[in-house]
Amino acid sequence: MERMGAGYALTEKGQDRLQYFDVAGCADPSCPLCQGKAGFLTCPRCGYQMPRHEAKILQERNFSVVVRHAGVYCPWCSKLIFNEVQARLLGIREEV
Repeated sequence: MERMGAGYALTEKGQDRLQYFDVAGCADPSCPLCQGKAGFLTCPRCGYQMPRHEAKILQERNFSVVVRHAGVYCPWCSKLIFNEVQARLLGIREEV
């Protein structure tokens, strides 16, 4: 952080570090954003373990009552595991 006028702003090195941890993850093994390092994604609701290579970003879809936003969802219970931005940072491909 560096002082900028009345407030503070991130330095270029600080921004680089944040970007690194967004992509590579952190040291916390229970962090939901770091699951990709394990080779599988674990659903926080039902515990289903989906192989990382099978994960796909589903497109946004409007149903009659609700909207399913773009992201990676559990195939068993339909819980959102990663939103679209998080999935792209982890290198997960889009649904074709």
